[in-house]
Amino acid sequence: YSPLSLTSYQSLIQASLIRDLDVENVLQIDNTLGCLFCLKFSPNGSYLATTTADCVQILDYNKPKALHTLKDHKEIVTALSWFNGDAEDSFFTSSLDKTINLYRNFKPVATLTEHNDWIRCLGINRLNSTLVSGCVSSVIVGWDIATSKVLFRLTDAHSIKENSKEDFSQQKKTSELNTINSLQFAHSSDLFASGARDGVIKLWDSRILSGSGSKYSIGSIQAHSNKLNTVLFTYNDFQVLSGGRDNAIRLWDLRKLTSQVNNPQQKTLLREYKQHKCVGYNVSCSFLNYQKNIVTGSEDKKIVIYDTETGEVSKVLSGYHPSVVHLVAACPDGLPMKIASSSIENVNIIVWSPQKDTEQGLDQKKESLNKSTGSDSVLLPEEEAFLSTHRSAVESLMQKYGDKILKIFHQYNFTFSCPLDWEQLLSDVGQDEESAELLQMVNEMASDFAKAFDFYRTLPDASSINSENFTQFLEENSDTETFSTPFRSRRNSETNTSRTTRSSRTPSNSNRSVSSENSSSSSRRSRVTVTEFSPNSNSTTVSSGNTNNTTLSTSDTANTIPETNTGMGEMYEVLLSRQHEREERFEQRSKQRKNGSNNAETENRSSEESEEDKDNNNEKEMTEDP
Repeated sequence: YSPLSLTSYQSLIQASLIRDLDVENVLQIDNTLGCLFCLKFSPNGSYLATTTADCVQILDYNKPKALHTLKDHKEIVTALSWFNGDAEDSFFTSSLDKTINLYRNFKPVATLTEHNDWIRCLGINRLNSTLVSGCVSSVIVGWDIATSKVLFRLTDAHSIKENSKEDFSQQKKTSELNTINSLQFAHSSDLFASGARDGVIKLWDSRILSGSGSKYSIGSIQAHSNKLNTVLFTYNDFQVLSGGRDNAIRLWDLRKLTSQVNNPQQKTLLREYKQHKCVGYNVSCSFLNYQKNIVTGSEDKKIVIYDTETGEVSKVLSGYHPSVVHLVAACPDGLPMKIASSSIENVNIIVWSPQKDTEQGLDQKKESLNKSTGSDSVLLPEEEAFLSTHRSAVESLMQKYGDKILKIFHQYNFTFSCPLDWEQLLSDVGQDEESAELLQMVNEMASDFAKAFDFYRTLPDASSINSENFTQFLEENSDTETFSTPFRSRRNSETNTSRTTRSSRTPSNSNRSVSSENSSSSSRRSRVTVTEFSPNSNSTTVSSGNTNNTTLSTSDTANTIPETNTGMGEMYEVLLSRQHEREERFEQRSKQRKNGSNNAETENRSSEESEEDKDNNNEKEMTEDP
């Protein structure tokens, strides 16, 4: 078995370098609007491109500042796709503003506007002649790059139950949003693959789609039991690699594929890679070292490198990222080995390469890097624990209601790139009681945690916290929508000073929105905390799991609570208890509404049947009347 058609002596050399991978540099991104959304090396490795909530940045990974900052989209920039070959200054970008921009010489030269929905991903064929784009409502559009004209449009490309080569018009659309999360062209043909939230990979022939033939896929694989994040072709185009939110990356043999979605997995599955963690986030993966290795991010703050052929772990990189590593990119083959990575709670990019330092030298380098990039963001242990608990609570909520929240935001075209106005959103939702109550529950949860931040900061030390005074604080401030004051980042050397001065700071009682743009730049932590609810970003599209087993309990956060800090533990319990009560009320009201709706339908049917019986009796009487 060999997944590769390309072999090279360089791959053997680089394989020996993998064990020496460590941090080469840390790029500090000038951005206060949350995590990065995309990370891509240019084809010749000259540049590293990243997208954020408001711009595209082109970086030289040897220089501290961005070479180009492009702010031509009005919304979150979701994807970037470089042209193949030597065109190092040309690429496409997509956005939640429903447009695609074409850049040449790092300047916008065209805007494609045929999409009517949030665009999620892009793909360019090897000849740079065809572009494909996929959006949240499962539409895939093919474009002629030379003319910017549409070649084909696949409506409901994944939102259908495809069991045969029937035209889309003959197939039944499913009710769920089925975002196209990944698009990739083969290396030697016009074939491209699409991967979606339903965990399915579909293969398409762009020549057929561009012609007069029926718009159907030529093959499908149920690759993952949960949402699919990434799909990639091997060099020989005989296999595809998929990464999904079921803690697995899988390699599939396309030569054994049929057009049926329910094709038995054992016939097409070649290898599984399951030593990383991915259940709730859009964690990316990439080939490395002439595809002899696979590199992936992980939700346990690590980067895992697998041996493609054996499935064994070749290397684990850890110790630098503070949270979920959701973005990884590998420098193209034929260039010095480099990996770039980023996490959801830190916009810095870490560049990894083989290092020959001693263990002591690496430790000193790590300490130096931490001081240069994170000294102003060092949190106390209880603060770290609190933020970890908050993230766990958000994940629990999104596990249960993430898909519903996405549908609401999608329906009302609501994103987090603009100030969050809950009143306006609730007004837009209107008479949809269930949606309004769900959004209100999200807002109340965010408000509780934001108030808890302020409560923590008003006390002389964390040991003063108990469930009684914290509950009283929440009740006394129940009319305030939320506080915007975040944790103040502290240097470890300033901890004692911060402790003694914290009691003099009192929480603000002004009525401000959850992530108001009026907040100062120091409130980045609050904004990031709230934007974790956004189902638009890579970091927050948390998987929808079994709703019977996703409620967060206090035992889930036991490992994050400092053993001597019982006060913080009591505060956690209060917050989680309040959230449990909200969820129970929401579920009860949802059940009542459902029962009421069923009763109304039954009454309507009974009334219609009664009227029909009456009409039939009248007709019978008229017929029998002499």
